[in-house]
Amino acid sequence: MENPRALSFDEQARQVFGMAPPPPASAGQVRALATLNRLLPGRGDVTARLAAWRARFVIPEGRRKAVFLREAVRELGLRDADVETSRFEELLPRAELHEALDLVSIRAVRIETRTLNTLQAFLRPGGKLLLFRGSSKSELEDSPPPPLAWMATYPLVDSLHSKLIVLSKSRV
Repeated sequence: MENPRALSFDEQARQVFGMAPPPPASAGQVRALATLNRLLPGRGDVTARLAAWRARFVIPEGRRKAVFLREAVRELGLRDADVETSRFEELLPRAELHEALDLVSIRAVRIETRTLNTLQAFLRPGGKLLLFRGSSKSELEDSPPPPLAWMATYPLVDSLHSKLIVLSKSRV
């Protein structure tokens, strides 16, 4: 290597690290940074302030589906629609929900007779239960316990072999 004192900083970086330092900020970049600095709340480093501002819009992993469903309800203009983010067992003591719902959707729950019996308690007669299922199969999907009856099965994502199973609560 040549005498490092005779080399520019850029040339030293190329020789030592195999890359050149980034060029100085352009006038457009300087203006953009000034705009961000003016618009972003808080003090200090613009990068940290931008990250903090963006974090306000991040939806936590466990709440994304509920946020999506609430937005779908809003976008479709559905009235009297609620999205509950509780386990169905926690909703059972709420008497106002018994035989009060037209539609219940559920995912990531093992389909057992006890589960279906509990879920049907929320449905009014004629109400629908939507089961989002993966590739596993349960005999209860095609022949659920009364008063539930199978209505239809719709494929969802081919590669995942996922499906939507629609059950209906019989009118008594």
